[in-house]
Amino acid sequence: MRWSLTWGEKAAGLIQAATDAGVPPPESAVPPPLPDRLVPFIEDYWTLSTCRSFTPGGAGPIPWTAIDQFAERNGYANNILVYEDFIAFIQALDHEYLTVMNEETEKMTRKAEAQSGR
Repeated sequence: MRWSLTWGEKAAGLIQAATDAGVPPPESAVPPPLPDRLVPFIEDYWTLSTCRSFTPGGAGPIPWTAIDQFAERNGYANNILVYEDFIAFIQALDHEYLTVMNEETEKMTRKAEAQSGR
């Protein structure tokens, strides 16, 4: 999640520029490996992310009820191990997403305070 939020769209351009220059891409621009069985959960995460609420303080977590309902509707609840993996993985991704968003908000706040002379 952190890699995706940090590098995401920029990575393809960096990798292409390195390829064009005949040099290896920076290691940080290459996404970390992800087991094949978890790849669909990434897409599911972004779908579930639309269920989160936003307040003046920032993004809130994806409601557990939305995650559970999604798992039920998409057949993950038919196998308890898959269901538990799905719930844990989505919640871990969401925790990291919220951590990164909070870090970015704090960084922007400090920058604005520094520019205003506080």
